[in-house]
Amino acid sequence: MKIEGEMVRGRFLSRTSRFSVTAEVAEGPADGEEQSCHLPNPGRLRELLVPGAEILLRPAKDPGRKTKFDVFAAVADG
Repeated sequence: MKIEGEMVRGRFLSRTSRFSVTAEVAEGPADGEEQSCHLPNPGRLRELLVPGAEILLRPAKDPGRKTKFDVFAAVADG
């Protein structure tokens, strides 16, 4: 699978709704900031989205959007 576009690493903190999570951005201009992020997959994801889990975030292209990042992937078992 080829992944195109900018990605930044983050750390999952909590799930605030079906389509929203709070994450700590781990690199880039928002390094160390807590951000509300859009979660496009509303599935359960209980096994992947545990506090402290490493996630990949994709910066939003629309600067006027409520959330600055989309959750793209979660790292499981390394």
